[in-house]
Amino acid sequence: RLESANKQFGTAIMVAGPTRDATADMFAFRYLGILQVKGQSRSLPVYELLGRSDHVSADVQAYADLFDGAVQAFSPREWCTARTDFDACLRVRPADPAVARYLALIESYQAEPPAGDWQGTLELTEK
Repeated sequence: RLESANKQFGTAIMVAGPTRDATADMFAFRYLGILQVKGQSRSLPVYELLGRSDHVSADVQAYADLFDGAVQAFSPREWCTARTDFDACLRVRPADPAVARYLALIESYQAEPPAGDWQGTLELTEK
């Protein structure tokens, strides 16, 4: 299911948290958030594989860290902070579909907040 989620985030390879944890010493990742893919009832932390740790540039890692900070603000409903951080991401990569997705969600959640028991999960409704 993660393979089909790639097109929604503009990524090539996504991995779930356990896979990332098992390979974190060899590869670099960008945290995409907690996702619940269509047809599944549980959610998992999901990461974009950026490449071998020793082959990922400092710029790519810095962007991944910036994006991570924005996602970390999104999950606890810190909409203003998350928007500011995602806007900073846009200045670096104006065409990042993952940023566009989060900004659209922030706008929607500011207009109509998610349920009180929402845990920051992105529910993917498309394959």
